[in-house]
Amino acid sequence: AEEVEVPSADGTRVPLSIVYPRGWDRAQPLPFVLTGYAAYGINMRPVFNDNLLPIYRDGIGYAVCHARGGGELGDEWHRAAMKVTKHLSWEDFIACAQWLVARGYTRTDRLLAEGGSAGGMLVGRAMTERPDLFAGVHLAYGGLNPTRAESHANGAPNVAEVGSITDPDEARWIFDMDTYHHVQQGVAYPAVLLTHGWNDARTPFWMSAKTAARLQATSTSGKPVLMNIDFTGGHQITSGTQSNVADTKAVIRAFFRRVLLGAQ
Repeated sequence: AEEVEVPSADGTRVPLSIVYPRGWDRAQPLPFVLTGYAAYGINMRPVFNDNLLPIYRDGIGYAVCHARGGGELGDEWHRAAMKVTKHLSWEDFIACAQWLVARGYTRTDRLLAEGGSAGGMLVGRAMTERPDLFAGVHLAYGGLNPTRAESHANGAPNVAEVGSITDPDEARWIFDMDTYHHVQQGVAYPAVLLTHGWNDARTPFWMSAKTAARLQATSTSGKPVLMNIDFTGGHQITSGTQSNVADTKAVIRAFFRRVLLGAQ
């Protein structure tokens, strides 16, 4: 494992945690998964996660971009990417992706981005800004359409973090965060898997559904845009029945293997 700092677009140094197989030959770029969250002052901590074991067994590297908006470097780090400055979060994520490619850890055709919930907003906007950087993207129960989120039952608690569409200035900031509205016609997007729980009370499933439909209608890459809904699940992949959770995890692993390893 390594802990490095990556210069973002504005020169701010962003922590990046990297895990890769012992004995890796640096002359051979690895398939990599890059993830992040970057919201609400939440830290992405180094904890044991059994969902990562299949990734490591497949020889895939894993990296965490501790982008602004999270709490890894304190309250100032959180407040640096809220509302009008939220764009700094995905600029940090893009910088980390570029750094991994430039340093030979991976290649763009072997790099998959993953984000869940508010991390889906982060990764979704990184994808729409730089679709050429990623071979695949996994958006899990993502906040992909915040322009419509305030009308949802859980919308009000997020106003302090992202702003309110009732304020004209804040509405522009929220639009800037909106993955759905930044999917453009005629762009070659990477392969995308969207996973969501039907009963998600935090980020409603229709955010993933409408984003999937828009990507399917607009992408010119010919790569698949897939959606997996757990009809027993809520917010988080582990919230459904045991069998449905196992099925969703299997779908995610199959997607990773197909994109990063070419496995059928």
